[in-house]
Amino acid sequence: MCTSANLNHPRRPWAALGAILLFASLLGGCVSQQTGKSGLLKFTYAADDDVLDFNKPIAVGAKLDLVITAVDGGKAATVQAATSTDPTALSVVGFSGNKVTLQSNAVGNATINVSARTAAGKDVTDSIDMRTGKALSVKLTTGCGGTGTPLYLTGRNIFVPYDLFGASNTPAIGYGYHPLTIAPAAGLALDATSTVQWAYVYHTGSTPGTVTLTSTLDKNSWSLQLVDEGAIDGAKLDMPTNTLVLAGATAIVYARPTVGGQPLCQADATFSVKTQTTDICEVKAAGQQPTSQSIDGWSFVEVKGLAVGICKFDVTWQNAKGGAGITQTLQVDVGKVQKP
Repeated sequence: MCTSANLNHPRRPWAALGAILLFASLLGGCVSQQTGKSGLLKFTYAADDDVLDFNKPIAVGAKLDLVITAVDGGKAATVQAATSTDPTALSVVGFSGNKVTLQSNAVGNATINVSARTAAGKDVTDSIDMRTGKALSVKLTTGCGGTGTPLYLTGRNIFVPYDLFGASNTPAIGYGYHPLTIAPAAGLALDATSTVQWAYVYHTGSTPGTVTLTSTLDKNSWSLQLVDEGAIDGAKLDMPTNTLVLAGATAIVYARPTVGGQPLCQADATFSVKTQTTDICEVKAAGQQPTSQSIDGWSFVEVKGLAVGICKFDVTWQNAKGGAGITQTLQVDVGKVQKP
């Protein structure tokens, strides 16, 4: 979920799965929003830090997308023109539909002027003050629990959440600024076209081994261990111990594959599920796309409670154990609401 103080960070996987899925469906992401100086247009951008503070600095070297809506009617407005009062600090590098893309070039301030046509066909002009600043540090959030170097699969797209910080450790925003080196270089390939602001998107290399990301800002480093799908040798139900599925309801649980007892992060592996207790529950694979609310979007299992009891189901990873495959039996309680 999003809070102004970032007390419950949306990218800390499985802090509270029910709340995460609920907010993901209701909010579809977190934003900072402010009405323009003339009160005619609203300016919005994706945010997950200090969302109530709209005027956070855009990191020099980063881009930011502003989404434009009309105050009157609250519908998207089509941008006709967009300019900056100081392009040396902050330039408009494009606009299309209801979106304006800004590029932070140097420390400074600028007013962004936007002319747009509302859904009602009215042409309006409004402006918003923005500022830029240097990022002085970057923090990555790797892993998904366990001990030691976090594990990821080879040959996959992975999301590595990041935060940029400026002076006094305050958030800096924007996407496309990557102050990190990768060693070995073939271990990860950055998706430079990604406009995701909460995470760097990488494609992992095909060779198992350790990959290290080092900040060029403060020299902090983070390591990842790449393994192939055949290294999977076990699994666990990676959920709170009091997870309960209600009879007559459906819930999502997470069957996380493991390697040597360690959790496999963002495990985009081939798997299937089958219930043992057909009178208690129905199950099916329910993989989901990663979002800022849930980056570990694979190996979900949908469990439908049919009757009170213990739901037992088998999860099979066909390519595990060097291609021999493994099947792990997992279980979850199916209960009912107790009347007071």
